[in-house]
Amino acid sequence: LAAAAELPPMEAAAQFIGKDVPDVATALAAARDILAEQLAHRPDLRQVARDMLQKRVTLTSRRRSGGDAQEEQRFKTYWEFDAPVHQVKPYQFLAMQRGEAAKCLSLGFLVSSDDTQHLIDQLIAVFLGKPPPRP
Repeated sequence: LAAAAELPPMEAAAQFIGKDVPDVATALAAARDILAEQLAHRPDLRQVARDMLQKRVTLTSRRRSGGDAQEEQRFKTYWEFDAPVHQVKPYQFLAMQRGEAAKCLSLGFLVSSDDTQHLIDQLIAVFLGKPPPRP
């Protein structure tokens, strides 16, 4: 396992192909499942993710057309909404959730590829018991 950690993901996954793991895609999916389970059971890893994402993620809301026009108008404020998560007020988030439940809005989160890579690097460092890298 230690040697596989030093390889690119595709090459590392190829080392696990066998009777129960038919291909690289299956090996990578299994690795993701294992990591997700580890993340779920480690409060320190969850806190690292939470701290970073609260500072760097953007909440987006977009209009979903095709529904009741009068109902859609109730959520017009959030048709083209983008804001850093830490700046979104609770009442705004609740309104967007109601709009999503009413099928008038589509919600999402944006994270830059640099921030995603930094989060992955931080999670790996904490997982391995090393000091997390600085941004």
